Amino acid sequence: MAGRVALSAFSLLPVVCGARRAARRDQVKQAACAVEEPSRGWLAARAPLCSGVALLALHFLYRMCPHDVLSEVLAVYSLVLGTVALLCSIRPTVLAMLPEGFPNTWYQVTLNQGLGTARREIWSMRFDRRDLLSLAASLSVGLCYFVTKHWATSDVLAASLALRGVELLPLCSIPAACLLFACLCLHDITSCQELSGLEGNIPIALVFPKELFGDGVDVSPFVIVPLDTVVIPGIFIAFLLKFDISIERNSRVYFYTGLTSYAAGLCLTAVLEQYALPIFPYLAPVYLGLPLLVAAYRAELTEMFCFVSAVERSPHTPQASELPLMPGYPAALGAFMSCKPRLYHIADPSSV
Repeated sequence: MAGRVALSAFSLLPVVCGARRAARRDQVKQAACAVEEPSRGWLAARAPLCSGVALLALHFLYRMCPHDVLSEVLAVYSLVLGTVALLCSIRPTVLAMLPEGFPNTWYQVTLNQGLGTARREIWSMRFDRRDLLSLAASLSVGLCYFVTKHWATSDVLAASLALRGVELLPLCSIPAACLLFACLCLHDITSCQELSGLEGNIPIALVFPKELFGDGVDVSPFVIVPLDTVVIPGIFIAFLLKFDISIERNSRVYFYTGLTSYAAGLCLTAVLEQYALPIFPYLAPVYLGLPLLVAAYRAELTEMFCFVSAVERSPHTPQASELPLMPGYPAALGAFMSCKPRLYHIADPSSV
């Protein structure tokens, strides 16, 4: 039981950090007049489908290819991807920990094509000593994972991947979130991800021993939370945080409601499920329902459904209020469906 509680608490860490970083990142992009295109409804449906196809292909590769060779290839790929994600995740912390008098020096690596006047720059990268310290720490964890395949190092890399996913993947609206959760419920029912994660021993899930104080953390059975059950709820929590900021009431009620519902869903599935079984069918109703109930209680349900991150509706799209009303079709629904999308604006990034 202690392992399940610890894993649930650990799953909240990349969600909270990623959501706050996503809000700050959007504020910086808005200040630079470079708004990122968030995921529309069809993108929300395509994401779990593509991941399901990829995992299914990985499952068949395990059946047809030598397991040892394929496991090493996936381990190297996970090492590179996880190290880069960990580097980007811990860099702000390293910068905050270093003293002001740290002897910093900048470096630049440039790749050019041609010579003389025909020389053209193809690629350039700038970094400093603080980045090198972050890279050294990330490589240490990555190499430790590659050599030992220990669950703790795998969790560090998996949490870094989840944090970066929550930070970089935007969500469009509440309907897109509902579609995304519905598709993930269908995807999570299959056992393909479980088989691929257990056989390949790659960091695509957060794992934790069931008994922390029993026979030992390395011999105890493990509980598993796949990364999709961390990243996708984290994207929605980041959306709730942006909605909180957009209403400009100095309140984070929807953000904390989303965190509470996510934690409650994880605890519920930890009690119901014994080992690596699908949790989205249990998690999605709790996770989506509680923020919507709070919005209905605060009379902000229509405003929440009308809130769109940065998508402009096509002028050729017919409005719902222009359609003929039929029996049982309330006029308020037509007004709600035709309301103008409102872009959020973060006035002060330090308040996030």
